[in-house]
Amino acid sequence: MPALRVADENRWAWDHMGYPTRMTGNEHAMRVARMVLRAPHRHRETIVQGWRLTMPFLLLGELPTTSQAQRIRAHVLAERYDELARCRSLRELAGLPSVPWRKEV
Repeated sequence: MPALRVADENRWAWDHMGYPTRMTGNEHAMRVARMVLRAPHRHRETIVQGWRLTMPFLLLGELPTTSQAQRIRAHVLAERYDELARCRSLRELAGLPSVPWRKEV
């Protein structure tokens, strides 16, 4: 079975030779999201949460910019997942007010 798992993971890997004619950035993001969401136990919870939030938009053909992805990640790290989950667009996800890096105790 390990050989099948490796073959499946390679199937979803980035196609360096085919880019940009055979694979778009959105397709690559969907492949990574699928790999993370299919085996969430292999990844940090913040990574899984980030892909859970963005996967619906990837399916619609939207791809977050690097800046948007960083802002979304900051909110996930600040444990504001519930607030993010209510957002209806990537722009809304990335447009939430900035969060403090440290929570007050």
